Amino acid sequence: MIRKSLCIILTVLMLAGLLSCAKPPEQSGESASPQGGTPQSGETTAAPNDPDALTQAPGEPDRSYDPMTDCNNMTAGSRSFYLAETEDAFYIHFEGKNYIRYFDKATGDMDVLCPRPECLHDANTPNNKECLGFCSSEAHCLSYYMGKLWWVGPHPSDLYKKVVYCEEPDGSGRQSVRILEMTEELQGGCRFYFHRGRLYTVAIQTVVRDGTPGQVLRFGYFMLDGGEFTEIFSTPSYVNVEATMRFIGDEVYMAAYYDGEEISGVNDDDWDAYVEIASRIHPKTVIMRWNPQMSEPEVLFTTEEKYNYINDTTFYVSREGTPYYIRPHLLDPEKELDQETNPAIQSAYRVEPDGTETELFDSRDGDKIYSMPAISGGAVICVHAGDGMGNGMELWVRSLEGETIYKGPLELGYRNDIVSDEIHMYYPGFTVLGNAQEVFFLFRERFPNNEVTPTRFYLVRYELNGDTLEETLIGEEKTMNGEWG
Repeated sequence: MIRKSLCIILTVLMLAGLLSCAKPPEQSGESASPQGGTPQSGETTAAPNDPDALTQAPGEPDRSYDPMTDCNNMTAGSRSFYLAETEDAFYIHFEGKNYIRYFDKATGDMDVLCPRPECLHDANTPNNKECLGFCSSEAHCLSYYMGKLWWVGPHPSDLYKKVVYCEEPDGSGRQSVRILEMTEELQGGCRFYFHRGRLYTVAIQTVVRDGTPGQVLRFGYFMLDGGEFTEIFSTPSYVNVEATMRFIGDEVYMAAYYDGEEISGVNDDDWDAYVEIASRIHPKTVIMRWNPQMSEPEVLFTTEEKYNYINDTTFYVSREGTPYYIRPHLLDPEKELDQETNPAIQSAYRVEPDGTETELFDSRDGDKIYSMPAISGGAVICVHAGDGMGNGMELWVRSLEGETIYKGPLELGYRNDIVSDEIHMYYPGFTVLGNAQEVFFLFRERFPNNEVTPTRFYLVRYELNGDTLEETLIGEEKTMNGEWG
């Protein structure tokens, strides 16, 4: 459809500046029971991957962080892969793939999370359902919650249901916690977040209104101990919706792009009809806040936008409850795009208490233009993609005040262990998560001459140590010939 070309235009704007089984890890301590709990008000636990965690003062809203019960906002910001972390290991589920994988921090071992030493895992097939590490390509939201690994998977026999699973961090003791009734309103693109006894959900339903396609956005949750879906907010939209959630203590922050319109009876493949519709709808970006004591969310920020810029990695909320986001724009918004004189750049913004926004800094460094693929954990991650094939990449990590935390070359050391006569990176061939202490890159590499596994994914962790980066490959996944990916 014509309106989908808006997504292509935005992509151009955002990318203009980018040219044999090992033993699963044994866990420290005891794991908690499967049922979710809520920390007592005022308790604050050290927060891995959340360097801006703070201690709650008396009388303030509960904005504490407990890694046993609270959603990790950094790792929640990805759909290309799901990442869970414990003291001993990283756990990874690559989007569209069938297995949970692990990286043992002590030994450096990485493999499918299966405690059976005789299992072949995925050695001969991408669909070995006998392997205890198999979770289905339709699994979502791998998380570390209440001392166990949790995720949402498909129901084995009912397309209108999903199952919440949990298991021990060594891959044993898998159990079904509850069944989710996925009603018609929840069909389509759903994202899930485990947080304080609830499974929060973003649902984007595709609908057809008298021949005209559109969408409905819903924010809501399921209680982990049972019950039906509870809606927090919903709205129709003609433009394609984008939405995500963040969690600060008991508070839930929702960011979304939509227009609130129900357009029907119009063939929007017709250019004249599309122009007429576009002239009377007003897409907007909205940031809202809600907690379980509220009947409806509070709007913190809203602005009309022609193009969407909200996604899972460009929205961040500090531990104090201040929203931040990244927005692409032209250097001079009043003029037409020109790569030489008026290029597309990106800027980081802060939402003020009065609902206004403050631009913090943009993605330029002299004549060089970086992309800003992620903001999280008190840091903005900036990347220059070099030649777009993995050569000459640069990483620039900045604080929210604009100070440089790290700036320098981004080495792809994992390539040194790849034996191939030809390799190149998809462009743009990476997904980024990070904070002021570490950055995770998922690189997607293509092997044109390999007919069996033509595509591989490499998940690399870069620890920021002053002027240097410490690179560690923590996950690898392959795509079999004919398999999606």
